[in-house]
Amino acid sequence: MGRGILKYFGLAVSIIIATIAIIAIGGSVHVHYQKSMILRQNYAELKRHYADNNTQEFIKALTFFQSRNKLDYKDVIQLKQNVESNLNQKISTLTEKDTRKKINIYIQLSQLDPSNKAYSSMERYFQAELARQNAEKARMLQRKEEIERSKITNDLKRYWDLLEQLKVIPTLVRKIEGESVGGQVIITVTNPWHYKPYQVRLQMAQGLWEKWAGIHSPSNRDRSRIKIVDLRGNDVGGSGWLGGSLIKVKE
Repeated sequence: MGRGILKYFGLAVSIIIATIAIIAIGGSVHVHYQKSMILRQNYAELKRHYADNNTQEFIKALTFFQSRNKLDYKDVIQLKQNVESNLNQKISTLTEKDTRKKINIYIQLSQLDPSNKAYSSMERYFQAELARQNAEKARMLQRKEEIERSKITNDLKRYWDLLEQLKVIPTLVRKIEGESVGGQVIITVTNPWHYKPYQVRLQMAQGLWEKWAGIHSPSNRDRSRIKIVDLRGNDVGGSGWLGGSLIKVKE
């Protein structure tokens, strides 16, 4: 009786062990299938971005294979090498002015091949070169503005002296100011200006502009502009927005 029970008990245990083994094998097969599906899906994305010549998205897709040491999956390595070769070829066609483009390409090359320290080194070099270029542009702009301010200061003095000779100052014009950069002057007129007929004021404004343009930018007269204001700073005339020569006054 006891032997029969032990026999059935042993058989039950064997069945349980076999069931567990089958489940484990099935689970392993399922996991392997899932991994295989993920690889195929990511490979399809990689091929699509490669075909579209979308380097940035290609690198993102490639990161999946690099992180899982699966670069040997199908022709992933060959695709990576092709993209790397294309980027290196693109760099060879760029000029000295294309520094920012070179930086972006070397960033992509470093992402494609992190082990290649030459790429990251070149990226740092061109980052420094870009900073130098930007500093040089800033210096040139500052120098240009300094020259413009100096010219405006000198031109304003000549303009003021001319208007004094013409007896326009101080009877009709009280003050003249120039913008630090640009060709516009602000002319403050006295109260007698407003009592002049419209046509007279228009002609006087045109004359004020002609004198300023002749001094400040005779070869490009529309670059010179005037703005006429009263003693309280209210706009009463001056150049139109399309050009300095388009003079108007309040009716």
